[in-house]
Parts: sequence; structure tokens; C-alpha cells
Amino acid sequence: MEGWMNSSGHRDNLLRPHYIYMGAGYVARGDSGSPSPTYWTQMLSSRM
Repeated sequence: MEGWMNSSGHRDNLLRPHYIYMGAGYVARGDSGSPSPTYWTQMLSSRM
């Protein structure tokens, strides 16, 4: 969440009042040598 809030584009989307649902997901890679071993995604919606 901190990374999203520190990104102006992600923060703007998260703070838009018409989005009332949020989904988040992640995958953690087992390869500790990976430059980015964890990946996150977000989905925002105004309706289901």
C-alpha cells in the first residue's frame, strides 16, 4: 500500500471517490535472486 500511495498515478486512483470496491492480489516468487520477487496488482471498480 505504501508503494501505491507514493506513486501519484496509483494514489490518484485509490483516492477517487467513485471507486467503492478494491481488489488486491500478489504473487511471491521463490527465486530470491529475482530483482523483484513479489508482484502486486490492484483492481478498482465503481460497481460489481
